[in-house]
Amino acid sequence: MAGRAWLSLPLLFAILLLAPVTFLRAAPSETLDASQDMAVSQILNGILSYARWPAGTLEGDTLRLCLIGSPRHAEFLGYHSAIIDGRRIVVERKTPADLPGTCNALYTGALDNAERDTMVRNVVGKPVLVISERGESCSVASMFCLTAVDRRVTFEINLDAVARSGIRIHPSVLKLARPQVRP
Repeated sequence: MAGRAWLSLPLLFAILLLAPVTFLRAAPSETLDASQDMAVSQILNGILSYARWPAGTLEGDTLRLCLIGSPRHAEFLGYHSAIIDGRRIVVERKTPADLPGTCNALYTGALDNAERDTMVRNVVGKPVLVISERGESCSVASMFCLTAVDRRVTFEINLDAVARSGIRIHPSVLKLARPQVRP
């Protein structure tokens, strides 16, 4: 009987060690979503690091990134890199009516037509870098439209929106983007 107890203890110990791994392992879609969120965060941080706002636009060394709508890939925004190019990133939740307010950059998710119209009216021609997830919210005011498929994130750029904002984007970023095609 004592021999059996010793055989079952290692087995029980192995089960207890491996059980949390089995139960805590994320489902494939959750892992993919987290990978997409992290990739979007890295692309967004890269775009922000290569952007230059007109003098007097930023509050000291703080860059305010505002979220509006229902972004699908905002999980890691502000967490991946709290400081970009010597600027502290502050992430805030806003409504389109609050814009531009103190926002220097804007990340948009799904918006209804009224929210999109309000956002466009409030940011066009102002020094607010607008980055949208691909879809209906990628409008005339969006400078960058991100598309996340699997673990890959691509973006298109709206050069007219960038020019109207007064924000300068480094040419290297412009070369990486696919030009936005309007029907």
